[in-house]
Amino acid sequence: MSARTFEGTVMSTKMQKTLVVAVSRQFQESRTGKIVFRDKKYKVHCEDSAVNEGDLVLFSECRPMSKDKKFRLVKVVKQSIQALEVNDETVESQAATAKAAAKATKAKEVQS
Repeated sequence: MSARTFEGTVMSTKMQKTLVVAVSRQFQESRTGKIVFRDKKYKVHCEDSAVNEGDLVLFSECRPMSKDKKFRLVKVVKQSIQALEVNDETVESQAATAKAAAKATKAKEVQS
């Protein structure tokens, strides 16, 4: 029997090696006939911490790892815009630091 797989949005990454992922579904309510949206939160095991809040992830069912955690991360489908902006800022700040270090090195060479 194959494991169930779900796709959801990461809501929290505050626990070690655990993500809280919300999976939303829509269905037609039987009594009124209206389309209704519902969310369910799952705790997902994640070995690496390369996942940020807002990312779209794919996860599947596995053996129980704790009372609440019964799912394992398969892959990150799409990174959130916030995570991409943070990565860009980090790259820019590292580039600025490298330029400042290069200037300091040149200044020391000129002085000696």
